[in-house]
Amino acid sequence: MSAHTMERRLISSGSPFEPIVGFSRAVRVGPYLAVAGTAPVAPGGGVAAPGDMYGQTRRCLEIISQAVKEAGLTLDTFHRHADKVAMANVAQLVNCLQSLFFAHEDKFCVTPTYHVFDMYSPHQGAQSVRAVFSAPVASYTRNGKPASVAGLSGSASLNGKRLIVTVTNPSMDTPRETEIVLRGAKPGTVKVTTLAAGTPSAHNSFTQPKSVAPAESTAMVRNDGTVTYRFAPASVTRLDIALA
Repeated sequence: MSAHTMERRLISSGSPFEPIVGFSRAVRVGPYLAVAGTAPVAPGGGVAAPGDMYGQTRRCLEIISQAVKEAGLTLDTFHRHADKVAMANVAQLVNCLQSLFFAHEDKFCVTPTYHVFDMYSPHQGAQSVRAVFSAPVASYTRNGKPASVAGLSGSASLNGKRLIVTVTNPSMDTPRETEIVLRGAKPGTVKVTTLAAGTPSAHNSFTQPKSVAPAESTAMVRNDGTVTYRFAPASVTRLDIALA
């Protein structure tokens, strides 16, 4: 397909500034997606969460995530196409949008973003393997209109006899009971690391640095080799499967 025949799609965040200034939150052309720089604009205009770094970061991430979802992609796309990504760097580490750390004078804490980076780190240096996900879609309302996103998404990689599967459940309130079937291999033990909280708005702070932190558990392996696990709502999960 040539560039001249690729479909061009403009994606709006509903910001009142888009028609005034003349921009789109994101533009998708064929398989390519460009997301514009994002500011913490409140749904009705103005600045969201004035003076609140966490609240503004959360608002920016909501805008970016919604734009990516509306484009038909998920944040796991980068891992599912690791063979096409030569290098990726963290642009912002401390006290800013998507930062891994918060610090002020002698105070310090890690963010949920840090934990996700840490949970996904075993993919580095491993061989990407095909993973197919099937689950009911998660429905929500966007700009007053019904919308949906894949019920589960994720990626997988293999390093020797260690299979890593990372899974995101984007639903705010619905857990997913799943069966995981391996083709051409048999699972042994399955260690599970889950990042979730009692409410999607939970966050870490200097006074509560572990409000959102990974929890360890295990998954059941049936006699036929099927792995079963219940993915919590609004969660990121890593399954570390030792192959028999």
